[in-house]
Amino acid sequence: VWIYSLEVLDVDQPQVAIEVECSSGTYVRSLAADMAHELGTCGHLGALRRLSSGSFRIEEALPSRGIGKDICSKELAERVIPLRDALPDMQEIRVSHSMAESIGRGRSPGLSELPGGPPPPGRQGRHVKLVRGDRLIAIGLVETGPGRGRGRVKLVRVLGNEN
Repeated sequence: VWIYSLEVLDVDQPQVAIEVECSSGTYVRSLAADMAHELGTCGHLGALRRLSSGSFRIEEALPSRGIGKDICSKELAERVIPLRDALPDMQEIRVSHSMAESIGRGRSPGLSELPGGPPPPGRQGRHVKLVRGDRLIAIGLVETGPGRGRGRVKLVRVLGNEN
């Protein structure tokens, strides 16, 4: 795990408020206990609030208590992020209509079958989005084989043509 920044926001004994920017997989509750241990005392997390995750930020979120009451269904529909757009950092591979149908039936496409050729080198073991038009069809894992263009995109989650 990586701690990119840790800032003490407030000290009101016995409580301390901090803001942590960290990598995924960091157990912030364990971090708090470890910090207390290093200071020669005991401690725990009294509250935890995630301010961001990937490309999502708290400023863009809707408060859950307002959904269904203060937010009309039209506004809510306008704020829902399409699945394809919810994964902005994942490489996108566009597929043909026939390939989308084949993927929908569970067939993992070979890298040589993909439009524009196989994903760039170094994509082995990386997830990719398979899309048709503006729809996310599937999420796959690039598995390369010996030689250029060998291998496949192993399907991890198939969403089909209607998502």
